Amino acid sequence: MVLLIAPFLKENRRSWLFNEIGRFWIVWLLVVFVSSSAFAQTQSVAADTTSLGDRMARWLSPEVRKLDERLVDVETQLLRCPSLMVRHQLQRLGCHSWHFESANQPFELIVDLGQLHEIDAIAMIPVHLVQGNSVTGGYGFPKRFRIDVADDREFLTSDTRRPSEQTRKKPRTNAPVFKKLRKGVNMDTARPDSGVWPKIQHDVAHFEAAADAGFESVRVFLPAGADYKSTQQQIKDALSNDLAIVVCMWGSPAWARNTELGAKQIADKWRELAEVWKEYPSDLVFEILNEPEGIGFMKANGAPKIMPLYNAAAQAIRDVDPDRPILIGAPGYNDSEFLDPFVTEEYLTYQFDGGKGFYDDANTGVAIHFYSPKHVDGLNFAMWTQGLGDDESKWKAPITAQIMSAVNWRNDIGVDIPIITTEWGCWLFPKRSEDDLTKWLDHHVDLFRRHNIGNMWYTGLQNNQRTFGILDSELGWNQTVLDKLTGVTPSSLPKISQVINGEFFKPDQAWRLTSDTISREYVYGKNAFSGTSMLKLTVPNDAKGLLYLQTYHANGGYKGAPGRTLVHLIKGCTYCISFIAASEDGEGRISAQLQDAQTMDTFYDSREADGDWISVGKEPRTYTRLYTHNTETVMDVRLSFDVGSMQQVLYLDKVELIRN
Repeated sequence: MVLLIAPFLKENRRSWLFNEIGRFWIVWLLVVFVSSSAFAQTQSVAADTTSLGDRMARWLSPEVRKLDERLVDVETQLLRCPSLMVRHQLQRLGCHSWHFESANQPFELIVDLGQLHEIDAIAMIPVHLVQGNSVTGGYGFPKRFRIDVADDREFLTSDTRRPSEQTRKKPRTNAPVFKKLRKGVNMDTARPDSGVWPKIQHDVAHFEAAADAGFESVRVFLPAGADYKSTQQQIKDALSNDLAIVVCMWGSPAWARNTELGAKQIADKWRELAEVWKEYPSDLVFEILNEPEGIGFMKANGAPKIMPLYNAAAQAIRDVDPDRPILIGAPGYNDSEFLDPFVTEEYLTYQFDGGKGFYDDANTGVAIHFYSPKHVDGLNFAMWTQGLGDDESKWKAPITAQIMSAVNWRNDIGVDIPIITTEWGCWLFPKRSEDDLTKWLDHHVDLFRRHNIGNMWYTGLQNNQRTFGILDSELGWNQTVLDKLTGVTPSSLPKISQVINGEFFKPDQAWRLTSDTISREYVYGKNAFSGTSMLKLTVPNDAKGLLYLQTYHANGGYKGAPGRTLVHLIKGCTYCISFIAASEDGEGRISAQLQDAQTMDTFYDSREADGDWISVGKEPRTYTRLYTHNTETVMDVRLSFDVGSMQQVLYLDKVELIRN
């Protein structure tokens, strides 16, 4: 049974004697579901609590006296009900609205009982606020409200809902690309010239896989200081697969320390990108900034400071390309609660095309993020291993709250601005309950569809171990999630490298050495064999050691979701180990190995397979070796390189392990 309580207006009670000066009352709503054997009662407020003005109004106004008579009649009826001890326990007994600027502000309360119940009566009671020994009388109800009840979830999307959600918005024809962002997925990968250690390298195969899985859009990241050319290749790869692509900027922590500098730098960067990418179609979307709190703009205090940066970037883009679709994020971690009052024309004052602004800009939408419920909500399903439990309201409420903050913001400003959840998701691992996951997904997707909100799951791919990832290089997509997001069963399994940080960016917590006597350095610039960096290993005489990659435990205690591992070998599959190498004196040697990360049993050793070491010359070249795994599937594998046993200086770059 779903109960929808939608009070339209808060009570605006005026005293005729005091020149019609209004007093707005906070509305307390207490919803009590009563069977035939239980009813509710509220205590009347003592008459001597009324003010002199109230008493004079009653003496002068027949309408007020009639309302008093009606109140007495209602209280008399309530006295026939069994008593109810009313205390200030909001989560159990009622709902408190917030303060509104306008008396005409709509407020909606949805109560989902989770299952069918027979309802004999619904009592809405003004709650008495108990603070110590002080008792404050119940507040008044709004002038106009309605209660709708149904046993069908589709009821919430029907015409019985309050009409204001659709009719109050200022109509406008938004850019078509925003519809493609209703089925989106993040592809959080690195590029040869920029990236961080836990990521695999971008490949067009990733986007081909996304399109094959039924997604209509992808989202990628561009660090503010990175060259745009490799991101430009990602744009081409997406468009060639009929995917819209959102390019989201990673900002600089320096911007939070100097907001004037930040406003200039972010505007300069987006102006440059708008110019070089102006000829791309509107399926290219600019997301101005990812999660301001991540670069130092902390929550509420950072909200008014980050908005000038958003505004400067939007103005720079519009000066160059008035029609480029853009997304402006909420402050904090793109938290929907900060849309109001910050993502408004009060802070977004940019203008273009003869005076058009944010509310007129049909090519602009807003981006929100959320992962709920999490620890602060009292249930850590999204970001840990905890299950949903038996209390549906406990896990549904924080999800609904995130969505309704965005919906209420859009209704309040009265403009039909697209809202896109460019990040949401949860931990996924073998022991996670399919029943829990399905219920959790259903609730999100129902809310997205009901309120016309786009969504892009985080993340499709980063590496096989990534806790939020729904695409594993050797296992394919998580079909339970995919069924809810696109409803498509992919036709093929893409060939994807399992190696993270194969281009050796620093800091590097992916690759480890078994010997402290072997030293490593990171070579940057034009000398790198691939991209902008490579690894230099200095091996002393008689040193023995391996450079290896396997399921990682990063600094800071990262554990990851249980059962998720980095490198797999699937029975019957052939794998290609590939790397670029050179030695300083032209007399280097190396061998490649694949081992069980738990038992250290060796599956493959190139030295044994070839009968000798791999000779590494002075000039860089690509070395490849093939291995067919004919034993049982192993999900936790170590990829290693033996670089010891002789004095040498080796250079390594672009390491890959791909199903052949």
